[in-house]
Amino acid sequence: MDGMTRRYKLELLNSYENFKCIGSDCDFTCCSSWQIDIDKPTHEKYIQSDKQQGTRLTEHLIATDAGATIRLNERGECPLIQEDGLCSVVCQLDETYLGNHCTVYPRMRLDYNQSATSRIMLSISCQEASRLTVFNPEPVRLVRDFSEQHSALQIPLLADSYHASDNRHEGLLHTITENFVKLIQLRSVPMKKRLATVIFLTDQAQQYQLNESIEHCQAFNNEVVALLKSQLTTIPDDIATDRYNQFDLVTRISRLLLKTIQAQPIIYPVDHKVSQLITQSLQGLAIEDANHLNGQHYQNYLDAGQRYVTPYLDRNPHIMENLVGYHLLKGNLLFPAEQNRMSPLLLIMLYVLLIIGLSHGYARYHGTLDDEKLNELIFSLHRFIDHSQGTQTFLAGVCEKLSATSPEQMYTFFD
Repeated sequence: MDGMTRRYKLELLNSYENFKCIGSDCDFTCCSSWQIDIDKPTHEKYIQSDKQQGTRLTEHLIATDAGATIRLNERGECPLIQEDGLCSVVCQLDETYLGNHCTVYPRMRLDYNQSATSRIMLSISCQEASRLTVFNPEPVRLVRDFSEQHSALQIPLLADSYHASDNRHEGLLHTITENFVKLIQLRSVPMKKRLATVIFLTDQAQQYQLNESIEHCQAFNNEVVALLKSQLTTIPDDIATDRYNQFDLVTRISRLLLKTIQAQPIIYPVDHKVSQLITQSLQGLAIEDANHLNGQHYQNYLDAGQRYVTPYLDRNPHIMENLVGYHLLKGNLLFPAEQNRMSPLLLIMLYVLLIIGLSHGYARYHGTLDDEKLNELIFSLHRFIDHSQGTQTFLAGVCEKLSATSPEQMYTFFD
């Protein structure tokens, strides 16, 4: 349904209005590594501009039914980017010549049809959006009940935007999502225990098969509410006791991700970036071949955790809290029938596990861990996952295998 003709209730991510593109100060431009579509009206403006102003914009375009796609150069970058990192379209013409994708990113609009709600988010595949969202000491949240000024805000729905189907589950699934966010934001409870609780509920969600009936959803929500009321006291304090599972899973997934990159016919800048980050993380642990792990590698991992990662995350617990909270709000915890036992919760936790795990070797490689280095891991990995359909399929396969893992084993992933 067209947001121009229907009044939506708006929900904005609390970091949204603070976002401003940092332009040439960005270390990793969004004008590379993925398909850049040009909508039909903008394509027409490019054709007219070529005729009237002598520009040569259309020579970089491939016409499509929806408008056009920009033909990336041999480095996998938009050919319209100048040496200073700025867009030549904006510099030589003006911002009105940008297509929807270029104008909107990293903003995104998610529509939930049943509740007539538009949720306006930022994608943390953007360096600055990730910094504002994840590294903000304030809890990530949605700001609602906007004035008429905000009700006119129009963000085009892009290809990766999610439409919830019209069904009677939607309202309750919204409630479950909100309760999960409240749970991960229980700041009186240690972060390790909050993560372990989400793992526990991930397993429970799969058992409840929430897609089958609203009664299953209600029963599951009752369990989440009970945990909230108890302040997680029913979850054992020593639920995570062994880091070996975390170490083993992260190193093996890292090796497989590197293979995924190397198997691609074209290595884009984001592929190279993530390959570099993973390689440095493995080198930081002195791992040359993830097929041959030994006790010294594991000891290096423990050393990195004790020296860099644990002290840093203990000082900044809001980072993992906001990372999980952001993904909960973006995904809305819907459970499509085709996913069966694999819930979106598990995919969220796998992503968080990779960030935590890779930070060990990365910190040991650089001899430090700070906001800048952790953000580099977060936005680069997120960009890579968004960019690569093969990576998404691979991670879904990992989740399918993990869904058969006992909760006792899964808890140890986040020790």
